[in-house]
Amino acid sequence: IGDTVEDYFARKPSYLDPHFKISMLASDLGLPSHKLSAYFSRRLNMGFRDYINRLRVDSSIRKLEQGEH
Repeated sequence: IGDTVEDYFARKPSYLDPHFKISMLASDLGLPSHKLSAYFSRRLNMGFRDYINRLRVDSSIRKLEQGEH
């Protein structure tokens, strides 16, 4: 699941959508929401919202480093 999730967000930065939910990710990937939720909590030791927020922060940092405001 990990590679699938990372590939998805590399291709489609849906995490920038403030209304993006785990159910939307599950639908796009064709996986049950509960499996994704379990992946985030058990494998990454964080919830889905925490993961999305981390992606947002990382994206903001990259933009600042590249001079984009």
